[in-house]
Amino acid sequence: MFGPVTIVLFIILFTIWILRRRKHFNSFVKLGFPGPKPNLFFGNMWELYWKGPLSCLQNWIDQYGNVFIYFFGMRPVLVVMDLDLLKEILIKDFMDFADRPGLFELDPPRKPGEPINDFLIFLRGTRWKRVRSVITPSFTTLKLKTMAQTMDETINDLFRNIEEYSRQENYLDVYKLFQAMTMDVMVKCALGIDAHVQKNPMEHELIHHAKVIFGTSIQSLLFLIHMSFPAFGWFTRNIRHLQYKFWNKGSNPFLDLVEVCRHVMKSRAADPAKRRNDLLQLMMDSQNISVNVTKVTGNQLTAGEETYKSHPDESTHVNDQFNVSKSGLSDNEVLYNAMLALVAGFVNREANRDITYGSIQIPKGTAVQVPVYHLHHNPALWPDHETFDPERFSVDNHDHHPLAWQPFGHGPRNCIGMRFAQLEAKMAITRIVQKYYLMPCEKTEKKLTVRLGINIMNPANGVFVKFIPRNSPK
Repeated sequence: MFGPVTIVLFIILFTIWILRRRKHFNSFVKLGFPGPKPNLFFGNMWELYWKGPLSCLQNWIDQYGNVFIYFFGMRPVLVVMDLDLLKEILIKDFMDFADRPGLFELDPPRKPGEPINDFLIFLRGTRWKRVRSVITPSFTTLKLKTMAQTMDETINDLFRNIEEYSRQENYLDVYKLFQAMTMDVMVKCALGIDAHVQKNPMEHELIHHAKVIFGTSIQSLLFLIHMSFPAFGWFTRNIRHLQYKFWNKGSNPFLDLVEVCRHVMKSRAADPAKRRNDLLQLMMDSQNISVNVTKVTGNQLTAGEETYKSHPDESTHVNDQFNVSKSGLSDNEVLYNAMLALVAGFVNREANRDITYGSIQIPKGTAVQVPVYHLHHNPALWPDHETFDPERFSVDNHDHHPLAWQPFGHGPRNCIGMRFAQLEAKMAITRIVQKYYLMPCEKTEKKLTVRLGINIMNPANGVFVKFIPRNSPK
């Protein structure tokens, strides 16, 4: 039984805990930002947990406007939809917002030596700048052009899968097929090895690792507890590691990916003839240094899972943009040049000092969130935003603000693999619309249902379409 002294001590400690949390929340409310009232126990996580982050943020935007504050558990987050203010934060005053706040990290501060510490997205300050400068030369126009043939070869495997599965089924989940192709492209271009993910696109080991790594949802009880009660970080960390091992057949998926890179590095060291024209070799050659294998793993293999979507009514229109003459160039050169002629989760920054914009005061350490999904679905910026309209991005259309469209972020800390991902997507889509009509089927969703994880957004129920050869009746 608890004695009176224990009970009194508990009451005192609980009261101090309540007062400290109240002071924490009020200190940011006093800055004058509008926003939802935080709960003493969960901040605003409870509403995010039950309503879902996309719906919840849209409700707050409608209610509080383009600049407001909410509490991601204990962490104050300033949401900025004002495009001119975003230009100041992401570009003009970038050095004051150079770091990412790690809003969606499930683990507490990581221990020295952990592989995840070297992932580019988690690096801060001068260390991020140094690593970024090493990697950047690997994504020049010339270097990407050398990878076009590798991408094209991998897309050939995608076509074989489309043809094979089309014979078996009336419709295909194009998301799974492209997920496997993207993993093949990343592994082959980053490390120069054939993982043959597309030979088993539904259950390949690398796809499984990626699903485990990116599988945690913001709407999970574990995430709610972690963000609301940081003191229990040791508990949520251990539970999360157990989940990783359970989902990944007893091993840590991050370490498994690291081991893939170690094997490649050892193989090259033993046989110089195995040098490849891939990102790993290009990074090493460009700086004449040894590249940390965990950085390659984090910055290449877990770079993201791409979602590609095509609209059947526009497939012929898109195809018309690629009817170019060869002009004496190779197929890959023509394809690459044609790609460049076609214009095509959240972005976060952290204030590293107190900074003021007019009446807006942003204290040091405040996380600034760019709600990219909501920018892209804002009818004031994008009329008929649910309609597939490639002409929005034509060279003659300059009506939209340059920061209204930022699927890869903006400013010096945008996604370093942006041009790589765009090239891959455009090459694949180009070849598909040249050969197939993409048509809806009985399983095609009229409005895509998305699932928001801690790291990425992806289709919740797949993307089902029919592939109909252009040389046959629709």
